Amino acid sequence: AFAYTNGTWFQMVGVEADGMVRWSFTHGEPYLRKTFKGSTADLKQIVVDSLADKKKPPEPDTKEKPGFGPEVESPPSALRPPPSAQTNSGKRKAESGKRMADGPLFAVIPTVLVGGPLAILAMLFPAVFGGLILVLRRWMVALSVLSLNSTLYVLYDWCGRWLAGSWWGTPLALWLVMTIITLVGLLWAWRRHVSAIRHPLSAIRPNEQPTANSEQRTADSGKPIAESGSERPGRVELITLGVLSVVCLATVAFSLPHSLAQLDLWGKILLMFSAGLWMATLHAFYRRWMAGRSNGGHPGLPGEGVLLWTMLLAGAAFSATLGGESSGPGVSEDDSGPYRVAWRFRPPVERCWMASSPVVEGDRVYIGVVLPSAFGGAGAVYCVDRRTGKELWMFNEGGEMKDVFSSPCVADGRVYIGEGFHQHADCKMYCLDAATGKKLWDFATGSHTESTPTVAAGKVYFGAGDDGLYCLDAATGKEQWHLKGLHVDANPLVIGNRLYGGSGIGDAYKETVLFSLDADTGKERWRMATPLPVWGMPAVQGEYVYAGIGNGNFLASADQLEKPEKPAGAVLCLEAATGKRIWRYAVRDGVHVRVSVDANNVWFASRDNHCYCLDRNKEGKLRWKTDLGSPVLASPFLVEGGSESSLYVAGSDGRVSRLNPDTGEIGWTFDVAKDSGQQATVFSSPIVSVRQSRKGESRLIYFGCGLNNFQRGVLYCLEERSAEKGG
Repeated sequence: AFAYTNGTWFQMVGVEADGMVRWSFTHGEPYLRKTFKGSTADLKQIVVDSLADKKKPPEPDTKEKPGFGPEVESPPSALRPPPSAQTNSGKRKAESGKRMADGPLFAVIPTVLVGGPLAILAMLFPAVFGGLILVLRRWMVALSVLSLNSTLYVLYDWCGRWLAGSWWGTPLALWLVMTIITLVGLLWAWRRHVSAIRHPLSAIRPNEQPTANSEQRTADSGKPIAESGSERPGRVELITLGVLSVVCLATVAFSLPHSLAQLDLWGKILLMFSAGLWMATLHAFYRRWMAGRSNGGHPGLPGEGVLLWTMLLAGAAFSATLGGESSGPGVSEDDSGPYRVAWRFRPPVERCWMASSPVVEGDRVYIGVVLPSAFGGAGAVYCVDRRTGKELWMFNEGGEMKDVFSSPCVADGRVYIGEGFHQHADCKMYCLDAATGKKLWDFATGSHTESTPTVAAGKVYFGAGDDGLYCLDAATGKEQWHLKGLHVDANPLVIGNRLYGGSGIGDAYKETVLFSLDADTGKERWRMATPLPVWGMPAVQGEYVYAGIGNGNFLASADQLEKPEKPAGAVLCLEAATGKRIWRYAVRDGVHVRVSVDANNVWFASRDNHCYCLDRNKEGKLRWKTDLGSPVLASPFLVEGGSESSLYVAGSDGRVSRLNPDTGEIGWTFDVAKDSGQQATVFSSPIVSVRQSRKGESRLIYFGCGLNNFQRGVLYCLEERSAEKGG
C-alpha cells in the first residue's frame, strides 16, 4: 500500500495473520516536501492537471530541507476511543504508543549473509515473504548485535596493519569489544521482553478498539506480542532458523579445524555465533511444541535472548584463550631429550606468518613478519629478547610497510631490511635503529626488495627485483651505484672489494646469470649465463664460488605452475676470478637456497626433499644425500668446531633436523606441526647461536614459521642441551 499524509508519502506492507493485519512502514519519501506541501486532494489535482497538460507541476524548492511532514498534534475526535473504553489497559496502550512515536530512532546495518537478503526478499515479494518482516522485527536486537560485531571484525581485518603494535590491534581487544556489544544487546533484548509483558496491547492494530477482555486474550494467546520476540515462533521463523542452523553446521564442519586449539579469531567468532543460533533454534522448536501441547500458554523467553546468552557464554569461554599468546616458554614433548623449546614468540596480531629468517645480534633477535588480510597484506619487523622471547619493539611504518620476505641484516647498531613479495612494485629498503626500531632512513625502488641486504665497508648492497641491484651509503641511504637490466632477488655476497650475485626471471627482465662486480664502483668483472634462475645467495671458498640454480618457486615446483616445465636444479662451481665453470651437479628440482661450504665439502638442499653433501675437491662428487620428507626451501646452517660439527636443516613441512655433516645421519628432529597441533610451513632458515657455560656448550636454534595455512606465525627458540646427546 502507498499512503500520503501530512506532506509525506509512505510505502507500507501489510501481513495478515490470525485474522489481523499488521502494517509495517518500509519506505518514506523525505524529499517530496521540496516540491509539494498540501492535502491529498490538492496533490491529486496537480497530477491530473499535469497529465492533461493544463498546468505544470511545481518546481522543486532547493532551499527547503528534506524531511517528513509536520507531526499530528492529536488524533481527530472521530478516531478517539469512547470514554467507556478508557480502561487502565487502554491508558497503558496509549502511553506505550506515545513512547514508540517519540522515542529515539535506531539505524541498523543488516548482516550481509543473513539480514540483508531476508529484508530484500520481504520488501520485493511481500505476498510470499511478508512474514519475514515480522521475523526481522522480532529478531531486531540479535541482528543489530551480529551486524555491529561483523562490521567491527571487517574493520579490524582492514585496519589491523595500522593498529599493530598497540593493544587495540590485538585479538583480545576486538573480542572484548564484541563481548561488550553482545552484553548490551542482551540487556536490550531483555528490556523489550519485559516491556512486551507489561504492555501486551501495544501490538494491537491502531483501529482496533480495546475491550475489557483484550488484555486477558492477549496474555492467553501471546500472539499480539510481536515486538519482543516473546510470542510462539511461527512457521516462517522456524524454517529460517532451521536453514541457517544447517548452513552454519556445514560451514563449521568443512571449514574449521578439528581441534579447538587450532581456531583462529574468525573461527572462534563463527563457532560462537553458530552455537547461539543452534541454541535459539532448539529453543524455538521447543516453544512451538510446548505451545501446541498447552494451547498457547504464557509468553516464554525471546529467541534472540537465548541466542545472545549463548554467544555471551561462548565469548567468555573463548576470551581465556586470547590473553597471553604473545610469547612465553614452552616444553617439548620429551623435555629430557636432546633439545627443549626455550620459548615461542607469537606476534600479538590476529593473522601473520614468517618467511623471513631471524638474525641474532647480542641479546636480541630480529625477524620480518607478514601480516595478511582480506584487503591486502602488510609487513612488520619485530625485535625480541633473545633469552625470553619477549617483544622489545615493532616497526611497520605506521601500517604502510608491505609484506616482508627479506631477512634483516644488523650492522653498526642498525637494522637493514627490505619489503615486498614478487608481485609488488615501488618497495623500499629500510634502515632502523637496532635499539629502538626508529626509522633512520628509507630508499624507494621501482620493484620489490625480497633480497636480504649485505653491509660491508660502510655500504649496503641489495637486490630490487626488476630494478636490478643497488649500492647505498649505509649511514645515509644515498645511492652510490645502480646495476640495471637484470632481475635480482638473490642476496648479494661481498668478499673484499668483489660482489657476487645472480639473477632470476621477472616481468621486465628474464636473463639468468651469475655475475661478479667491483663492490666500490659496480663495474662488471664477469658474467656467466645460467640455464636456470639464480635465487639463492652464492658462497665463496678459496678460489671458487658456488651457487644453486633451479626453476619453480617457494610455493610450487615448475610442473605445478601456470606454464609448466620439467622441474630441474643444480649446484654450480665457478672460478671466482673469471666466472669459468668448473663443475655442475644436477638434482631433480630447484635449489633456491644458499649453499654451505668448508675446505672439503659443499652442503645444500633442494625442492626434491633432499639435503646433499658434495666433495668440493672431486668435481662435485656426491658424498651423501638424506631425504627430509618435504621440499627444503630454507638454507642449511653449518656449525663447525665446538663439541661437534652439526648441520641444521628445516623442511617446508615444519620438521627441523640436526644432521651429522659427515654422514647425513639425522640426530634428532623437532616437528612444528606436532608441537603446535597445526599444519606448518617453514621458509625461514634455522639460525644457530652457540654459547659456553660452566655446564658445557649449549646451542640455541631460531627459526620462524607459518601455521594453519599461513594464518599464524611463530618464532621458535630451541635449546640443544648438549651436542653429544644429539649425535
